[in-house]
Amino acid sequence: MVVTVFRPMEKKYATNGWRVRLMLEEKGVKYETRLVILEHREHLNEEIRKLSYRGELPLFEDFAGSLREETAMLNYIEKNYPEPQLIPPSDDRANFGRIISQFHEANGQFAQVCKDMINTFIELEEKNITSHKKLPKDMKDYKTLVSYWKQKLESEMIIWENRLTNDSLFFSGTDRPCIVDVSLFPYYYQIVRYGLSESSLPKLKKWRERMEDRDSVKRTSPGTSWVVHPFLLKF
Repeated sequence: MVVTVFRPMEKKYATNGWRVRLMLEEKGVKYETRLVILEHREHLNEEIRKLSYRGELPLFEDFAGSLREETAMLNYIEKNYPEPQLIPPSDDRANFGRIISQFHEANGQFAQVCKDMINTFIELEEKNITSHKKLPKDMKDYKTLVSYWKQKLESEMIIWENRLTNDSLFFSGTDRPCIVDVSLFPYYYQIVRYGLSESSLPKLKKWRERMEDRDSVKRTSPGTSWVVHPFLLKF
């Protein structure tokens, strides 16, 4: 049975399932992508509901069954498609502990901060608001909210900036990405598209550029056709 990743077709959800596809690409696992049109409520059809009773996306399916929740998918892929390893072996206790801890941070606090901001920006875009001058009165607090999340995000980014050394190519500390790189990159890429300044994040900027050069990213990236407004530069 072919490995299948179900994800939304709509461009505003372009990063949905990206971490999973990146992981599969880095491991050289053949898979197919099934695009689901949310506006047509395809996520609530019988096929999807058999795999996810809530109609949640993304979904992962292989010969053994289906999974929901991207963090669970990444763990499953690492366990069942083990080569190359994206988590150090457990007998390398120092590196194993560091990578596992950062993996959960990347999919926890880091991801949540990014999601909060991204959801705000999606709502602004849906209302065709591209500058604070167009904010209607009932949304006058958005400028304050975005400024708050911007400061919160910049504080979070400094943590990850300091975890990269000048000579480390990836968070793995080697010349190959690990599960932390796979988890961080889609969110970081999206926030940069929304206008995050990298002037104080030189190591993260170089890391992003190295990731963008990888075939795994080139094959899965939403690309420049995914148009967003750089709200962080305007609010």
